[in-house]
Amino acid sequence: MRLLLVLALAFLIYAHQTMGMSTLEETSWEVRVGRTPFFPFAPKDTLSFGRGRFVSARFLADGYSPSGYGPAAGGDWHARQKSSDGGVMEWRGKVSGDRIRGTVTVTRADGAAKIYKFRGRRRGV
Repeated sequence: MRLLLVLALAFLIYAHQTMGMSTLEETSWEVRVGRTPFFPFAPKDTLSFGRGRFVSARFLADGYSPSGYGPAAGGDWHARQKSSDGGVMEWRGKVSGDRIRGTVTVTRADGAAKIYKFRGRRRGV
């Protein structure tokens, strides 16, 4: 029985590291979120990953709660946040070294959706 527990724990650690989530865990990223033509003027945000949770500081203030995050195809990551008014934000991103980029789809409670891009770099690097 003890051997099974040790093997299960070893598998979970291996799976966690090979899925790429260990590179995000306990990191924060300074990003800009906006439409492509006006990207240099886009609002700033801080994305944080810790204890298996994803938080957008800017959108937390707008009522979007922290959520879990996970791997997506090709080594990317994704997260889905919900707001208190029924809106949903779908984050999809890719990390390359100290850089992060991706898209966020904001769907309001009435079903209207907008797609934005984000990009930035790791805090403290």
